[in-house]
Amino acid sequence: MMNYPQPPRIPTRHQLQAISDIRFSLLTLEEFESRWSVSRRQLAQICHCSLATVNNWYASGDCHREPAIHHRIWLAIADKVWSSKKVIDYTDL
Repeated sequence: MMNYPQPPRIPTRHQLQAISDIRFSLLTLEEFESRWSVSRRQLAQICHCSLATVNNWYASGDCHREPAIHHRIWLAIADKVWSSKKVIDYTDL
């Protein structure tokens, strides 16, 4: 018996809306930290950046940097996944 690859799935309206919800619910670092207690190292993992980058978010003066839009997207995704009441089966991804 031959195993044929599955055809690409078509996203549902609900799945497409979920992406829009994340895009329009970008969180600031302060908002994320008010919801979740995470270390700087964990923030770096969530945002796919270095610990030095995260440390710059907390620095003062010339070293201070705000999280970039792609970092805020990762924060929004983490918040959405962690807040979800539905268990996500990552084996299907």
